[in-house]
Amino acid sequence: MCEPFAGCALLFAVAGAFDGPLLAATLRIRADHAPPQVRPQVFTLGAGLKVTAAAAGAGATGLLAPAVTPAALLLGIAALQAGAAEVVRRT
Repeated sequence: MCEPFAGCALLFAVAGAFDGPLLAATLRIRADHAPPQVRPQVFTLGAGLKVTAAAAGAGATGLLAPAVTPAALLLGIAALQAGAAEVVRRT
């Protein structure tokens, strides 16, 4: 159980707040830079890589979960999302 609940809920909200703009930016970059004749393949490959990365992240989180607090995990997720959003913003 995450304690205090309000703090964990806030960390979930922070992580989620970065996910929407990151997804929108990723899709926009794919649409802008993929040639029209290969755009479906680019989107399919991008989706596959995203799912693979999500599975790897879930596995890593599962390994870390016993060693750290839920709040620390959520803070790590939020930090990774913020970092990814910054990378996308700079491209």
